[in-house]
Amino acid sequence: MTPPDFHAVLDALQLQPDGLVDTEVAWPESCETIPPGSLSCLDPDRVCAWRRYCRIDEAMEPRLISATKRIADKAPLRLLFWHLYRQLFVDPKAPATDGWPRITALGPDHGLFYVLIAQAMVPLVQKVHASENIDPQITRDTCRQVSCFMGYHATGCDGQPGIFVEQLDWLRLYVAGRLFRLGRLEYMLQPAQEDPRIFRHRQHATVVMMMSANTPLDAEGYALTQDANDAVCRTDLAETDEGWTGHLVDPTGVAEASPTTLARADWAPVIAPGDEWIDMHIPAGGGMTRDATADSFRRAFDFFARRRPARPPQVLRCYSWLFNPQLITDLPGSNLASVLPELYLYPVPSPPDAGLYFIFCRTYEDWSKAPRHTRLQQLMLQWREKGQGLRFGGMFVLREEMKAFGTGVYRRQHGPQIARTVMP
Repeated sequence: MTPPDFHAVLDALQLQPDGLVDTEVAWPESCETIPPGSLSCLDPDRVCAWRRYCRIDEAMEPRLISATKRIADKAPLRLLFWHLYRQLFVDPKAPATDGWPRITALGPDHGLFYVLIAQAMVPLVQKVHASENIDPQITRDTCRQVSCFMGYHATGCDGQPGIFVEQLDWLRLYVAGRLFRLGRLEYMLQPAQEDPRIFRHRQHATVVMMMSANTPLDAEGYALTQDANDAVCRTDLAETDEGWTGHLVDPTGVAEASPTTLARADWAPVIAPGDEWIDMHIPAGGGMTRDATADSFRRAFDFFARRRPARPPQVLRCYSWLFNPQLITDLPGSNLASVLPELYLYPVPSPPDAGLYFIFCRTYEDWSKAPRHTRLQQLMLQWREKGQGLRFGGMFVLREEMKAFGTGVYRRQHGPQIARTVMP
């Protein structure tokens, strides 16, 4: 039987092919594999169960059921649903989702088309987690990301339900069994990078970081983009038989303008060839208190140590607008102001509007019209107006130092100033 023509189906749904043209090669297989009759991922009972499992607001249930029936009853829409479901979760060679179109056939509920696809990841995540004997509570918490993504959409689209198509790609990591929510935060293992370098003193256990080579720095020690014309220096990083020479980073998140040499006899790299580190992702939702952060970090180190018992990861790292050191002083009393001093912060190059999209989930031609409902929104907009403060930051924590988390251990016992007291 000849499959329905791809472009004819899009025409019937009044969709332009531009955002889906890369998926056309898989269209015949989607047509061949679509089950006869109803799709299990559009079964109302399953849709309601997955809604609860992903912790989507109960008030959304009637609209989800209505959208489910409209998709199931319209053959071209049902076929497109199956095709994009397979592209997202089944085909490992499928292209990125960032051009996928708004499904106008659903009218005001157009965003629910992608919500229904997204929450259909639940049985796939459950299957891969069960095969690896992962705690079912971790599975349930991991699937909560569907609700988190809906929160971003609601923020950026005046409360309307949906998921930004650019974020759908991220869901593939859960189905692949790579990304896990452990308490407040999410994590996956990644091959550890050699730069920037982290070192520990062989005798005194002091930890320092050394910047990657050729990073432009401003006068305060923050990293600039490569095309910046106001850099006061560019970092060096050289390794010899005797040791390493480069620009050290203070745990407060700024790098030194002058290079320092660490002797190999006294210092050892924390990361060895072939090591993995724990890469952290921060889901939306608030509640990132110092205690919740510490609990999540400990869970992550324990979880991945069980998965890699022969070589448990020693480093947990992340970079984000959340690790801008200025949040400590400019947002006093906030969760971030209590968490950031517990981390070893380091500078990373930043785009000019770093963090704004994550706060407002949209861009404004006139940023004066952006909402100022929260202290964070107000602060970010004030920074932007003054041409300051919008920057990413990096952070790491080490497994060995987790026992002292909550005491400001990196600022008290580590970093260049402490390192120089133990250097000859």
